[in-house]
Amino acid sequence: LGKMHYIHKSAISYLPVNEKDNLQKALSLVNDSIVWNLAKISVLGDTVSLLYYKEFENQIFPILTSSVVIKIKENSIKYIDYSKRDNPPVLHRKELFLAPDDLRIEQFAKITAFCEKEGLFDNASYIGTIKKWEKRLADNNYKVEGQIIVKI
Repeated sequence: LGKMHYIHKSAISYLPVNEKDNLQKALSLVNDSIVWNLAKISVLGDTVSLLYYKEFENQIFPILTSSVVIKIKENSIKYIDYSKRDNPPVLHRKELFLAPDDLRIEQFAKITAFCEKEGLFDNASYIGTIKKWEKRLADNNYKVEGQIIVKI
């Protein structure tokens, strides 16, 4: 997206060498106890963010819990806790972050296709936070129940 490359932790081996190197540099600057499952890597090579989406595996639209933003050249680290925020970011299109051979892609892509067909992803920049996403669902008479979206 833009000048950033988002990738799930399980797909790191698919990164281009320069992005893999930048991720390793960033990881060397933070504590090993940092929990993350998605990396956001600048194609310019200056910034890496380690994102943790709680329940990435079990929620069809997981919520961002924390972020560690590492500016590699400056050796600066910024920790952001989203867990107590009233309206944290929410993740859509999970299949886009996985390795091409990941078995979960088909399942996640079906959810994305459904949302696109129903217009739930129209004007997608509007639905980046949980409250706006839940409003979009409700306005279209849908809600999330477990691993599916159901009509209200």
